[in-house]
Amino acid sequence: MRISVRSIKTLSYTKSKLKFIEVYNLFIISQKFLFVNTFFLNTKKYSHLLNTSLPC
Repeated sequence: MRISVRSIKTLSYTKSKLKFIEVYNLFIISQKFLFVNTFFLNTKKYSHLLNTSLPC
């Protein structure tokens, strides 16, 4: 079975596209994770401040 140059090009293009999507998704996930992390850290900070300011 002879594979044409065109199909090889298409295959490599598809592969690179998939790779791009993969990297993009990882980037999005990491951004979300970072956001959530900072959000939680800030909430902890502020809750700590609230706890210290409020007499229990």
